[in-house]
Amino acid sequence: MVIVLKIINNSTFAQNNNFVKFHGTVINSDDYKPIINANIINISSGFIAISNDVGVFEIQYKTFDSLKISAIGFETQYYVFSGKITDSDISDFIVMKTNVYNLPEVKIFTFKNYDEFKKAFVELEVKEQATVDLHLPKDLQAMPTSGNGGISLGSPITALYNLLSKQGRAYMHYLDVLEHEDYNRTIEKKYNVLVVKNVTGLTDDEETVKFMQFCKLPEEFIYKSKEYELYKAILDCYDSYLCENSFRENIK
Repeated sequence: MVIVLKIINNSTFAQNNNFVKFHGTVINSDDYKPIINANIINISSGFIAISNDVGVFEIQYKTFDSLKISAIGFETQYYVFSGKITDSDISDFIVMKTNVYNLPEVKIFTFKNYDEFKKAFVELEVKEQATVDLHLPKDLQAMPTSGNGGISLGSPITALYNLLSKQGRAYMHYLDVLEHEDYNRTIEKKYNVLVVKNVTGLTDDEETVKFMQFCKLPEEFIYKSKEYELYKAILDCYDSYLCENSFRENIK
């Protein structure tokens, strides 16, 4: 339904002043769909109309009258009748562009203050995430580590890359070198002249070196053993060393 209002109170005003009807259709410039409830006002005469559910409206006009068309979400348009007035009605489309509103930045805070946020964070229940199965070969599902400070190679995908690419193989060799250096440093730190002298009571460096050459503890044992296990092995070996030296002295 088209609603037409006339501000002035004279029903014969339109006929006596050469008014004719304008049949308009208000449409969206983006998709050419009708715009409902657009407000149309004849600025010159004061007539007002509202577009119906298919964007159509009727309003009276005469030459040089101007229409102002407005609708929520669209830029206001103006339509001017500049031609010579005729006795017949005319029809036309009013194309309206979507209005873009630049709103100021708004910061939204869920909590009133930091204390509320802290309390909610502490009480937050975190659900465990499901493990993703990549369906890779079994030997790539879990990457082995060296046990004591060894270097991990990362994810199965990284391991696959390292196995297949030249650069990856070079990188793996580099990691092996680093791991071997770490292995040697650990052994040297746990089993050296100073440690042996402290455990056995030896004071002479040359004698201590001779004992260490006699007591050839396996490197793997030194690397993995606890401190007390290593000290016990050194003392047991030292007893054997003393017994052998004593036996040699008796033979002489």
